[in-house]
This record gives sequence, C-alpha cells and structure tokens, in this order.
Amino acid sequence: MKRFLTATIVALMFASVAHAGPRVTIVHADKPSAYETQAMELLTEQLQKLFDAEVAKSIAVPASAENVILLGRPETNTALKSAVGDRWPKLSEQGHVLRTIGDKPPTLLLGGGSDLATFWAVAEFGHHHGIRSLVGGDVYPPLKPAFTLAGHDRVLEPLVATRTWWPGLLTHFDTGFWPFKDQEQLQRQLQKLKFNG
Repeated sequence: MKRFLTATIVALMFASVAHAGPRVTIVHADKPSAYETQAMELLTEQLQKLFDAEVAKSIAVPASAENVILLGRPETNTALKSAVGDRWPKLSEQGHVLRTIGDKPPTLLLGGGSDLATFWAVAEFGHHHGIRSLVGGDVYPPLKPAFTLAGHDRVLEPLVATRTWWPGLLTHFDTGFWPFKDQEQLQRQLQKLKFNG
C-alpha cells in the first residue's frame, strides 16, 4: 500500500509538471466596467480551458510577466495607453482589435472602441482559437491549440450597425417564454455572437 501511494504521488507530480500551461497576465482597467469585467472572466475561462494557462490579473505589467494581454482601451486602461502609444487604431464604438504589439514579453492587445466592443475582441480571440459560441453554449475544439500571442493583427468593424434578436412571444415554444435563468444564458451567448439589440 505504501509503494502504491508513493507511486501515485510521484505520477501526479509528473503529470502536473507535464501539463503545466503558460503563465498569462491580463492587464486591465483600474476600475473595470461591467462589460470589461465580463471580458476578463471570459478571457480567463478561455485561457484556462484552451491552454491550461495560469492566469493572473493586474492593473500594471509586472516586471516578471511571461505573457501579457492588455485588455480594454486607452480611455480606461492606463497601462494599455502607455504600452500602445500611437499604435491604437481608429475604431468606431463597435470596432475591436486583436494585435500583437511586443515579444519581450509576448504582448497581445485585445480592445475595442467601447467596453462592449472589448468584450467582442475577447470573443473573437476565442473564435480564432477554435471556440464556437452557439445559442445553447460554447463548443471548445477537441484538440487544444498551441499557445502563442504572436501573429495577431486584426481590426474588425461591423458591416451592419444593429444586430438584433427577437425573443418571440407567439407560441409557448418561443424564447420569450423561457425561464429567467435560460434567458440570461441566451443573452450571454448572443453577446459573444456580437448581437447588440
């Protein structure tokens, strides 16, 4: 029994070392809004599920940071403002950006022209790595992708300004009659799909 326990503990130690993911620091606004908080939560979930990442949050870039994601926009995130300088793209209120801006440490910018658009940038990051957001929930890729913050350079602006979902109240099968808990889940998923009305 003693040998079995020792072997099990050693195996678990090696397994945890073998599966150790990247260390990522999310640098966010000093006082994040509700949408920015949701963006942080979603990004943390994506990094953990996709890459087994160890995620830390900070309002400044730590000197010991191994990988950095700057989240938000210059108006709300002073660390992002000083890091980006004049490289911040011209964005509408709905425009969002995914851009690699440094390699020492590897640094990725996820931001938008508004706090909601910042959330959409995070949703786009997940989509880029194989997550598919459906009305009923998210589907993660069967094989985990390799982790990298390099190679991103996308500025996205919507072709249609208003993207709405009508809940329907014609029959008891319509989503307008769903329980409140299901309505909340639906709203979260529609937000990831960039609906805004």
